[in-house]
Amino acid sequence: STHKQNHRELGQMSAFWWKVGAISGGLSVAIGAFGAHGLQARLLNGKTSLDSNDQRLLKNFETGAQYQLIHSLAIMLASTGSLASQSITETNVKNLMKWGKSSPFVNVSAASFFAGMILFSGSLYAIALTQNRKYGAVAPVGGTFLMLGWITLAFTRGKRVLRF
Repeated sequence: STHKQNHRELGQMSAFWWKVGAISGGLSVAIGAFGAHGLQARLLNGKTSLDSNDQRLLKNFETGAQYQLIHSLAIMLASTGSLASQSITETNVKNLMKWGKSSPFVNVSAASFFAGMILFSGSLYAIALTQNRKYGAVAPVGGTFLMLGWITLAFTRGKRVLRF
């Protein structure tokens, strides 16, 4: 039936973003571990301690990993917005479908978080790995996408956000 097909399409997009968030979260843990061990060893490169520039590079890398982890979870949270606050009835699915195959806010929020992570965290990783600060020019664009993700996240649910 159309109801089942619509519900399946909503679930597929939510499942896609859930998987993107989960994989990105796992990668952020691996990237953070590399920063704590591999990058620090690379920056030391025979020195007995990190100088202030090396410490700043390491901190940039750690910040990138933290933001990636936080926003991986945010993608997963956004992915639940289509259906989580709704009971699955034909009426509710039809109301959700008025936005198309899934709520555009779910997709905009999740995609904004993803783009923001790539640009923001990616620029911090690039700065730390290349020691070239020119990659920092991309960070504000990434930060803007992250903010857009949080703002649109507010609209991924209906009027009743919390249901206990």
